[in-house]
Amino acid sequence: MINKRTYSSLGKPLITTPIIAVIFSLLIGFVCLQFLHHHINNKNHTKSLNNLAELLASQIAPLQAYNDEQKVSTILHQLDNQENIVKAVVYDIEGNIFAQFTPSAANKNGQNPASNTFFSLSNLIQVEKEIAKKDKKFGQLIIVQQHTYSLQTIELLIIAFFAITLTCIPFGYILGRRLQKSTLQPIQNVFQQIDDYCNTDDLSLRITAKRDDELGYLVDSINNTHARFQAREQLLEKRVTDKNQQFYQTRQLSEQLFEQTITPTIIVNHKQNTISNNPPFRRVFGFSCSKLTFVELLDKIDLTHQIKQDLLNGQPTIVETECLNADKQQMQVRISSPEIHSKIYQLILIEDLSQRKQIEKALYTEKAMSQTVLDSIGDAVITTSLNNEIQYMNPAAEQLSGRTQSEVVGLPISDLIKILDDNNLLFSSNSQKPNSNQHHNEVLDCFIITLDGRNRQVEYCVAPLYGETNMTLGKVITLRDVSELRHLAQKMEHHLAHDTVTGLLNRDSFQYHIERNLSAGITRDKPLSILYFDLDKFQLINSICGNEAGNQLLKLVAGHITNTARTGDPVSRMEADKYAVLLQGCPNDRAMSIAEEIYTAINETDFLWNDKHYEIGVSVGLVTVEEQPENDINLINLCETAVINAKESGGKRIQNHQLNKETQVLKTSDTTVMSRLNDALQDYNFELMFQTISPIKQPVTGEHFEILLRMRDEDGNLVPPGLFLPTAERYNMMQKLDSWVINTTVSRLIDNKELLKNLELCSINLSAQTLHNEMFLDFVTDLFRAASIPSEKICFEITETAAVSNFTQAVKFINTLKQTGCRFALDDFGTGMSSFAYLKKLPVDILKIDGIFVKNIINDPIDLTMVKTINEIGHTMGLKTVAEFAENQPIIDILTDIGVDYAQGYGIAKPKTFHSPHHYNQTDI
Repeated sequence: MINKRTYSSLGKPLITTPIIAVIFSLLIGFVCLQFLHHHINNKNHTKSLNNLAELLASQIAPLQAYNDEQKVSTILHQLDNQENIVKAVVYDIEGNIFAQFTPSAANKNGQNPASNTFFSLSNLIQVEKEIAKKDKKFGQLIIVQQHTYSLQTIELLIIAFFAITLTCIPFGYILGRRLQKSTLQPIQNVFQQIDDYCNTDDLSLRITAKRDDELGYLVDSINNTHARFQAREQLLEKRVTDKNQQFYQTRQLSEQLFEQTITPTIIVNHKQNTISNNPPFRRVFGFSCSKLTFVELLDKIDLTHQIKQDLLNGQPTIVETECLNADKQQMQVRISSPEIHSKIYQLILIEDLSQRKQIEKALYTEKAMSQTVLDSIGDAVITTSLNNEIQYMNPAAEQLSGRTQSEVVGLPISDLIKILDDNNLLFSSNSQKPNSNQHHNEVLDCFIITLDGRNRQVEYCVAPLYGETNMTLGKVITLRDVSELRHLAQKMEHHLAHDTVTGLLNRDSFQYHIERNLSAGITRDKPLSILYFDLDKFQLINSICGNEAGNQLLKLVAGHITNTARTGDPVSRMEADKYAVLLQGCPNDRAMSIAEEIYTAINETDFLWNDKHYEIGVSVGLVTVEEQPENDINLINLCETAVINAKESGGKRIQNHQLNKETQVLKTSDTTVMSRLNDALQDYNFELMFQTISPIKQPVTGEHFEILLRMRDEDGNLVPPGLFLPTAERYNMMQKLDSWVINTTVSRLIDNKELLKNLELCSINLSAQTLHNEMFLDFVTDLFRAASIPSEKICFEITETAAVSNFTQAVKFINTLKQTGCRFALDDFGTGMSSFAYLKKLPVDILKIDGIFVKNIINDPIDLTMVKTINEIGHTMGLKTVAEFAENQPIIDILTDIGVDYAQGYGIAKPKTFHSPHHYNQTDI
């Protein structure tokens, strides 16, 4: 039964709603009447008070005009006769009180008619009136009246409200009960029928309720739902019947197929019992497994443990293995257990592969042998049909043609390659067989053009392909690529003779051309001139912009030199940023003209990279040989010396030297320089000089200078370091020179007690050869220990190139001497390829900015930016910075603004001879 409480919630609102509606309507009516009564009362009293104020204002106006305060007060006191006047005030024109009135106590305490009521209400009414006469204003009158009125009417309304309410509540209740009965009775009838319907399974039952309202619509919806349920039940019954019929038919067909299949098959149920096996299984294995469990069956045919577990676990399996047949012999089988959606049964198929495996093994062995032979052949092998369609090609042919076999099988051979001999087509898709030039197994030289346009030299052979009955099935084409072999010598020769970046001759090839000219003989009629170029800012651009930009710059400069030089003159890239031109049979004046043209072309080049412009420059050394040299002489070294002289003279200039009997410096060969170096070491024919390094902003606290080395020639003249240090480096003499410099410097400092006392720092240069020699490290350590000189007053300067060439040894050298107190400076910083990458790894104390940037910071914004950047990086790492080549005061001023710590150059002091003990009074050199 449906509980009546399910619809009892509708009865209470039907009763309470009419009662609440009546009470609420009476309450609203009462509030509206009270508001209207109060509003009308206030309006009448305000009007009366306005009339009184207007009358008084007209009487007071002439009196206030004469400032008669007494009479005005008298007039105001007439208000004592008026009821409920609280106060009256007269203000003058300036807002001050002129006169005022306050009612007497009798008036205040007078009996109000409303005081006898149950309760009363009161409020203040204020009226303001202007005191004026003939448009002349004298002041203002304000009257305040307390209005108290009786609420007897409201009391009567309240009593009437409660009386009517008590009368209407029973009426509302009776009305609600009738409404409840008329509304809920049809719903109860419908619920009763629904209850009866729920207690039966008969979907043909319907609810009867002949109504046109919402309840009728609900009944119709329920009946329609029952009808749809009934139709769906009938449809399902029909489908079940059809499915059962199909199942029986499918089962009969499956049983027939199971019995007739040629593959041994068994069926296992979910309880691991074999319930069926087909005739092929019984024939192959010699027994029926219907009475065996699945485990017993697997043991009987001798399967491996892992396969047993997979099959017993019902996992889908496909595996090739061995098992025992009816004769207890091993047989190759493929056991498969396909996945079946129904987990009730498991299907096991056992396919005999013994005969197939034997055939496959024989075929595989034969194919493997053939394929191995073809794959191992270095020649390209292509087989075609009689119609020249590709059937096969080996890996060598794929590599030669640039196409895979799968891409070209079935295509005409001409779509893959074109074989030519002297530009005549030998083999095309239109020819059914090779042309008359071919002979069986005859090897021909020809060319092939592959599909991607490559031209290759090959050895070509074509032969017919025969079948079992000697019928021609196609052709076998053999191609041997010999282009690499034939061009290898040419490539190697070109590679060994040329620079890989610019394509110019390399140093060895250039030297070969020089020697050939020297062998042919040099006379004044046929002189030999050599131009040697050294780019000034290649390392900077290469470091900032990368190797790609550096290579582009090298090619650009090579183009300028090649385009300006004479046709046939050998042009070489000697080193990273150095070029040379050999001018054969060219006198000095003509060579100078060519050098100026190339010099101008390079210096006027505006190198653009990534939308930034870079200025480049070049220093040129020109050496002209006018007579056949009497002894062995290295002209390239003379050219390098000329370039060094050009750079030491300020750079961006041409240094011209002629080699003849009157020229002394350029006669100096490496042998001569080596002899002079050895003599200088034995005779102490070297000269030590020093150049002051001065703080820019801070006051000078002591002597700070760098030791410089010079050599004297036979005449006692000072030889610049560029004329003997390169030779010393080439012949590994730098360690001896560095040892002499350090030993001599320490001795002179010990001799000069006053200088040693005032010395802040003495900088000594070390070469790469010295820096990487462990024996030299022991020499320096022993020297300082024996001399008892304060190690913290010695600073060793090393170049970036020297440190990077053997970085590990350089770090070890620095750390060892720093433990004794020595300091280290990184010299010529900024020109290397990896300056910033190695700086943070080198334990140096001072950073010396290369003078190539400093000397042009006034006119070159790039150089100025480089100096700023290096200075900021040095300070960020806690290093002191020194700017070299501070040649004048404007440069020093800019360095001061940048914040560089120290400056060194002619603007600070020129080099002086370092004698002991009085080196201060020596003449500037």
